[in-house]
Amino acid sequence: MSLTLRVVDSLRGRTAAELPVRLDRYDGNTWQSVAEGLTGGSGEIELAAAEGGLYRARLGTAQYFTTKFPEIQVIFEFTPGDRLELQVTPAGYSACLVTP
Repeated sequence: MSLTLRVVDSLRGRTAAELPVRLDRYDGNTWQSVAEGLTGGSGEIELAAAEGGLYRARLGTAQYFTTKFPEIQVIFEFTPGDRLELQVTPAGYSACLVTP
């Protein structure tokens, strides 16, 4: 199973390509790195998340545009099949977890 993460650049009205993303899983004591990469041209990235649990997606927005939020962290409860949708701007962001 994997987690699909999609990022939309709301300022420019297009998907956010080449945005660095890291996925961590909480093991009950600490955060463990699971996967990382860059969003593709569609603003999407598939990240390995073999099991459900508490996850943290970290997006390197400072490498994408000038912002007061150099890194966005979204902590969420993942169930296999879920999709994480984010809208980002230099001034803020919103996140939505879409379940099947």
